[in-house]
Order: sequence, then structure tokens, then C-alpha cells
Amino acid sequence: MRLSQGGLPTLGRRQQQASDSGMSSDDYLNDYFVSRVRTEGDLSTSAFKPKLATADASSSPPKIIVRSPQLAPSTHKFSLLQSWEGVVSAVSEAEFVAILRDLSKSNQPEEQATFPMDAVAEPDHSLVALGAVFYWVIGYEVTVTGTRKTVSILRFRRLPAWTKSDLLTAKREAQRLSRLFDTQD
Repeated sequence: MRLSQGGLPTLGRRQQQASDSGMSSDDYLNDYFVSRVRTEGDLSTSAFKPKLATADASSSPPKIIVRSPQLAPSTHKFSLLQSWEGVVSAVSEAEFVAILRDLSKSNQPEEQATFPMDAVAEPDHSLVALGAVFYWVIGYEVTVTGTRKTVSILRFRRLPAWTKSDLLTAKREAQRLSRLFDTQD
């Protein structure tokens, strides 16, 4: 299907011929898919499976029914054993040091840990910086077949960057509040 200069669909050559001969657009589409099945064979391997609805003689022309592909069932489950929230306190080329707060047992004291940079996913390397917040989880990954693996995942928090407008608005609000609470004795 092509678009006209105004962005509206225009009829292709075959579609125009079908229209000129009195064939409706539904008939044209049905003929198109039927001829495709005849020339290309079974289209069942495609995620897009058009099906022609059956109709009796008294009803309107058959309609095309498009079925959406079914989502694959989950291939594994994750069972959480332990989780921490960390803040990066030192960074070197090969490793980084972080202060960890236990999220599973909140009464535990903060801990310090050193992580190799290899433990961080490649897309997250640029996020490893002083003050960066990340989450560390340890648990079991269980596949559909029942295989159980111990998994350790580091995931860095991604927050939207502050814009100049956001910073200017925050500065104005801080000045307003400062004047409000600034009391002259």
C-alpha cells in the first residue's frame, strides 16, 4: 500500500483493478491471502497467521481474522536468598568498593565489599562512579527442567538526568524557602 502526498493510502495497481471490477476491499484482501497460501505454501511458521472466517451465503463477505502470537511461557524462576542496596565509595580500573545495606534483614549493620569490574554487566560500566547506587541480589534460578543455579546479579540504578531547567527551578524554590524561613529578630 502506498501513501498519497496527503498521507492517505492509495490503491495499488491490482487493488485498483479489483475495485474497478466491482470487488470490495475485503474480497481483494481475502483473494490476496488465499493466492499467497497457494503460491508460498503453508504460512503457519509465520508469527502473522491470517485466517479466513467462514460465512454462510446470507451473511457479509468473509473477514480476515489475525491472531496475535502467544507469549512463550517463562523458562525459569528466581528465588531470592539475599539482597543489598549498595553505594559506590571508591573506584579503580579493576574493581570498586561499596557500602552495603542489607535489604533482607534490616537490623544488620552496614558492610563494606569490594567487587571486580568483571561482575558488572558491560552496559553498566559507565554507571560505576562515586555515589552510584546499585542493587545486589543472590538467589536460585530454576529452569523449566528443574536445574537450579546460584545466581549473583549487580544492577545499577538508572535515574533521569537533571536538566538545567530542573536545577534552576530547584534553586528558585530553595531561595523562596530561604526567604520564607529567614526571620529578622
